[in-house]
Amino acid sequence: MTVAETDVLEALASVEDPELHRSIIELDMVRRVSVSGSTVDIEVALTVAGCPLRGEIDRRVRARLAELDGVDEVNLELTVMSDEQR
Repeated sequence: MTVAETDVLEALASVEDPELHRSIIELDMVRRVSVSGSTVDIEVALTVAGCPLRGEIDRRVRARLAELDGVDEVNLELTVMSDEQR
């Protein structure tokens, strides 16, 4: 089964920021999603540079995407929101 970008975004809607308790989709933290075969490349922008829960967000995103049929690899890049984006 091939995974579409929309499938990835729908799956990520259930991933909450552990500090703000809102979806990373709702918070506009997901910057880029691309799917190539069974590999998902994704960029997530953290709200602050020294985010203490960076590892937890990484774990939650990877765990949720691993549940999708057709996803074998997740390349996750964590960046930081600018002041304007926050």
